[in-house]
Amino acid sequence: MNSGYPPVTDATQAHHNFLQFLLYRQAFVEQRHPHLWENLYRGYKDANLPMLKAGFEQKSHQLGGVYDVLASQPNLLTELNFKTLELETILPPEMRSFHLDTIKRAIKLQAEHTIDWSTKEYDYTITLKLQEGFYKGWVHQYWSGTCNGNVWLIINPMTAIFYLVS
Repeated sequence: MNSGYPPVTDATQAHHNFLQFLLYRQAFVEQRHPHLWENLYRGYKDANLPMLKAGFEQKSHQLGGVYDVLASQPNLLTELNFKTLELETILPPEMRSFHLDTIKRAIKLQAEHTIDWSTKEYDYTITLKLQEGFYKGWVHQYWSGTCNGNVWLIINPMTAIFYLVS
């Protein structure tokens, strides 16, 4: 039965994966606050794109092969589904403005800062801190009462990008 969509081949999957990688690269090179994730910024800025594209194309048929290509390059994300999260959409409405201001201030000063809150659906933690010589920021979004959820990397005071499912 024909679904109307072209079949997924190694070539189309490799192309999709490489485009997802380019979206991460764009986020880190163009949207990242200069105080956040300097290590990842360097990895994306200095990435050898022709070599990585060839690696995607050659390894797309191997289980985990694309991850091997990215893992061979220091400071590159290995997630292949680019998604963003606007921080204002998840912060509690009654404290949204206050929290956005404190996040901006913490990033500007490279200060350690943590915010915890819960909704009916999720438990959230925003963490900003110096780790391994680099200032970093995360949003942990867990299903309420569990340790299952998502981790997002904060790339500027308003935006986080999807990192992994935990």
